[in-house]
Amino acid sequence: MAMAASLAEQGAELYAKNLKFVEEEIRIHGELRPRMATPNTVRLDLRTMKLREYGKPGGGLGRRLSLKNIACPVYLLAGEADDITAKEQVFAAEKYVGTPNDKIVKQLVPGGHIGLFMGSRALTQAWPAIARWIIRQ
Repeated sequence: MAMAASLAEQGAELYAKNLKFVEEEIRIHGELRPRMATPNTVRLDLRTMKLREYGKPGGGLGRRLSLKNIACPVYLLAGEADDITAKEQVFAAEKYVGTPNDKIVKQLVPGGHIGLFMGSRALTQAWPAIARWIIRQ
């Protein structure tokens, strides 16, 4: 749980940093320019599965990532009509994480990709259930 708390804290810090950056862009330019990048320089290089720190010589942080290192409980939520991330792709994640099968929950909900995050059914039914599941972990 300490690792999850640490990741949540890091995520909150990045969110605050990005929000501040976006607010400053809008203040200076009167709009959010589509060509701008966020201030985060650490990104996952999907070709090598390594974290890279862009803008620095060498750019590598030297850590290879593997989904098998994820051993915490996992909740896989897929949209029945999602045309961006198909349910088969979402549910296939269970083969790549190190989480025991009895700690993986898979749920298919009506709707598409955006509906998973903003749809009224997802917001009133799926996400409250996920929140309760997280608390139980």
